[in-house]
Amino acid sequence: LQGLNIATRALSTRSTQPIYEGVQMRTTDEGLRLTCSDGSISIVTVIPAEIAEEGAVVLPGRLLHEVVRKMPDGELFVQMNATMAVTLKCMGSRTTISGQSADHYPELPLVSAEESFILPQVMLRNMIQQTNFAISSDESRMVLTGSLLELQRGEVRVVALDGFRLG
Repeated sequence: LQGLNIATRALSTRSTQPIYEGVQMRTTDEGLRLTCSDGSISIVTVIPAEIAEEGAVVLPGRLLHEVVRKMPDGELFVQMNATMAVTLKCMGSRTTISGQSADHYPELPLVSAEESFILPQVMLRNMIQQTNFAISSDESRMVLTGSLLELQRGEVRVVALDGFRLG
């Protein structure tokens, strides 16, 4: 449930590609990797799990989140058959959800080590809080509905603009 709470924040509500309304579940060496994307924002989280057999599937995100949220506390057993039907079992509760092939889920772009950086969470949170007031909520000017994060010569800058205010 904690993993789904994190990943499903990137789910698309109305997408031209229905696959973006799903959660890609893929087994890895670290556990179960949950991936959600709306095409511009992607969230990947890995939750610890005992993997009996490797596999991947895309399940309807909102439905999966609601089903897992309403299950009793305890170990959750996930099993997929050849037709991509996934059965979730927890204590006395059992639900089956139809999934689709994970091969249809778009690949996330790879970020190289040269393009990555590390920031303290507190610093980034403070920068966002100080500029958040100037982010536009007007969807007709999409370029103003976000913030610019700029890195130059060891300096980090966050800029937000809504057409009237600058932060």
